[in-house]
Amino acid sequence: MEVEHDAGPTLCYEYYRQCVSPILQSELDSGMGCANSGCHAVGSSSGGNLKIDTTGNEDSFYSVKSLINIFEPASSQMLVYPPLPDHPGVGLSSAFLDNSNRCYLEVLAWASNPQDDAYSVECEVIPVCIVPTNAATDC
Repeated sequence: MEVEHDAGPTLCYEYYRQCVSPILQSELDSGMGCANSGCHAVGSSSGGNLKIDTTGNEDSFYSVKSLINIFEPASSQMLVYPPLPDHPGVGLSSAFLDNSNRCYLEVLAWASNPQDDAYSVECEVIPVCIVPTNAATDC
């Protein structure tokens, strides 16, 4: 498989795979997870543009990355998307409760560290996640 490379600044795939993807696959405070709730699962007709595979694959990476503003990370749709009125637990901002939440801070840290290439040498360094993989449900 040929690896797709981005033109211009982008985000690291390895950081996403190890630190962000586990958060999106776990149950958040709302009791649902983004990937396993059925809303954003690949193949689901709901969930808008955000489609997440439970394996954290590259398609999920590109889907999540499309909702990140690397020039103003805190204003990224992934972080500020408002909850839907009839689904108060939906929307990352409501799932993370506030911007001091560890899971919110993990996504923000990833979004705040653009690189020239998602697969560059800098991106191959194993990240130290703010949220340990086995503690993603603490968010």
